[in-house]
Amino acid sequence: MGRGHVLKRTLPTTLLVVLACAPAAAASPRAHSAAQQRAEASLEQAEQLLNGRGVRTGREATEALRQLATRIRHLRGDEREQAIALLSRPTDANAPVDERYTVPEVPPLCDANFCVHSVASGVDAPGAGTAALALAEANAVRNFENGTLGWREPPDDGDGRVDIYLKELGAQRLFGFAATDPQQAQQSQHSYLVIDNDFDPAQYGGADALESLRVTLAHEYAHVLQYGYDVLADAWHFESSAVWMEQRMYPEIKDWLRFLGDRSTGGGWGSLTELSLTYFEPNPGGPGALDPRAAKVYGDVVWNQFLSSKYGQAGDALQRATWERSNGFDYPSTDAFDKAIRAAGGAGIAEDFAEFSAAVAEWQVPASPFPTPADLPDVERRGDLVAGGRAAELRMDHLSFALYDVPQTTGPIRLAASFPDGASGAVALVARSGAIDGGEVTTELLELPDGGLGAATIREPAPFYASGGRVTAVFVNADASHGPFWDNALGDWEWSRDDQRVTARISADTRKPRASLRGFRLRSRDTDRLTFEASLRQDGRTIGRRRGGIRPGATRRLRIRGAHQGRARLVVRLADPSANTKRLARTLQLGA
Repeated sequence: MGRGHVLKRTLPTTLLVVLACAPAAAASPRAHSAAQQRAEASLEQAEQLLNGRGVRTGREATEALRQLATRIRHLRGDEREQAIALLSRPTDANAPVDERYTVPEVPPLCDANFCVHSVASGVDAPGAGTAALALAEANAVRNFENGTLGWREPPDDGDGRVDIYLKELGAQRLFGFAATDPQQAQQSQHSYLVIDNDFDPAQYGGADALESLRVTLAHEYAHVLQYGYDVLADAWHFESSAVWMEQRMYPEIKDWLRFLGDRSTGGGWGSLTELSLTYFEPNPGGPGALDPRAAKVYGDVVWNQFLSSKYGQAGDALQRATWERSNGFDYPSTDAFDKAIRAAGGAGIAEDFAEFSAAVAEWQVPASPFPTPADLPDVERRGDLVAGGRAAELRMDHLSFALYDVPQTTGPIRLAASFPDGASGAVALVARSGAIDGGEVTTELLELPDGGLGAATIREPAPFYASGGRVTAVFVNADASHGPFWDNALGDWEWSRDDQRVTARISADTRKPRASLRGFRLRSRDTDRLTFEASLRQDGRTIGRRRGGIRPGATRRLRIRGAHQGRARLVVRLADPSANTKRLARTLQLGA
């Protein structure tokens, strides 16, 4: 608990009572300094984004303001006042000059659920009928998200209605944002929306104005509901879920696709598979820096879409359950997903992430579990794995995956991979016949919940290549294990299985290892170096184990201590570099 680790997170006032009970190391000077630096970086980032600097997706302001709100207690003096001002509404006198209305607002247009605020003149004034349109569209969103999908009603800010402010945001290239009112102390917090006043296509790359209004309201109102569940959930959970919501409500609007392919403003999800599912780093180069990989958390929507497809009618309830089970004060959002998946009848997040990673390899085929497969970009391959060639070595963070092309070869294809002991991993071969957008897919997936060596095999790959298809090797670090603490220096949880060394090779070797066992003498007749694990059982219990390797053609005596006179059972499990295995067993009569 040293090195500046603190309990997640940084809440104001009331919840600090909880932190007061934390161990002394949680309040160390180093931890406080790291928390202050993160808060200052959040302030700088929010200021930049609201001024239109560093905007890459048009949706970044919401998460920047949420992080600022949850870290505000670490700011002092003028910085604290600046943060409060940035979180203020356009009608508040202390809001920054360029963020507040410059003329008095007209009477808001309200119904039982929303109040739409606007002004009659100046740059923020909307066109005639815009407020009424926004109110109607907001109610359509509410009817779907709270009604059809059954999400909890938003927290009350005093009058039982959610406030929507129409404001000129196109100049900053922002579509809109949700923000909590400052200095709330609970994990369930009320919030308000600010959206652009006209969604002029000229300011948004030609996007249709009504479509922009609809997906922005669906997305940002989802944040309002999320804040009612847990304002301390992880950034990727907020954004992937909000994009899922907009796509779920408006499947004909394909705005979400822009987060998947590379753009002039940075890489898309399809070329960022080396990053963890949970990746979010707004300050990669220090305070105030903005990440060119910002699209990652929005592109993570494909994970949500996969779960919805896999669980069918239970998919919508699963998405909601990830918020009902969220408690970002005590554990990361991966735990909420794991619990929701298990409640829906699944095996857990590791198993589903392994299946998801294999499905992504050929997600453009018509039978794909993802929406509009023909519109999806091909996911980046990191290179080729050649049969009989050199082994590949990867370093993989938690909940990440890697794809490799397997060039055409004769004979079977066997993909062997070795993961560190205890790390949940998976390996797969995904073979497609026919064209990329019209073929059929065969997947051989092996999950390795405890790490170690494993393999997947396609015995007759020739027809896949002959039809114009391909074979892809998939490696998955499916591990979501973590420590109990949030690290303010890293701005993340303490993930237990980052930077895992994974080795892999492709071969045509599907033969079992050749070896024999006579007494305690193990003899190799193989041309490859073999690994072995030997165990000796006596009187119904294992009394000793031995691990090691044996060179081609060598003989090795297995020395296992602890046995006594009488019968014993020796079992040896062998594996070759292609993960072919063999079991040898002998019953021995041990002398004095």
